Amino acid sequence: LEVMDRVAIQNPDVRFLVASYKPHQMEKCRAAYEASGMKLPIDFFTGKTSEIINISDCGLMVSGSVSLEFVAAGTPAITFYTVSPVTRWFAHRLITAPFIALPNLMAGRTIMPEYFVASSERHLATWLARDLNEWLANPPALESVKAEFDQLRKSVYETGATTRAASAILKLLNMTDEQRLAA
Repeated sequence: LEVMDRVAIQNPDVRFLVASYKPHQMEKCRAAYEASGMKLPIDFFTGKTSEIINISDCGLMVSGSVSLEFVAAGTPAITFYTVSPVTRWFAHRLITAPFIALPNLMAGRTIMPEYFVASSERHLATWLARDLNEWLANPPALESVKAEFDQLRKSVYETGATTRAASAILKLLNMTDEQRLAA
């Protein structure tokens, strides 16, 4: 809500679409918004994540796998993970991966801004709003991220999955029991 408030101040025509996977998640978001007393242009949805990603200029997410949906749609997004201070302390000592967001791991570089912070981090809303406001104020920056997403998509995208799956199934069906066990 704090991020939305900061973005709305700089972008008075903005509209926030909040996508939830399950109805109880949407109700939790709606209740938090109503309890805040804020007046923001927000709409809440369940089961419409893909549609929202496709019509949005950019997004902000907290989940991991949904980042791949943003890449597939070519919609720039920022991802963040908040964990307890203790978890963050251990994670920074144990995790050796250079990135957390799946698109960044796949690309081997930062194409999606990511933040992995302790829940006590005071500046997270400032950082997230700053990044979103920069994109919204600078359409060429948004286009640059879209181009990065397109390049990543092209590097991993391969058509014909259904044909390959059908061929594999037919091949298995034509094998003897011994051949199937060996496979």
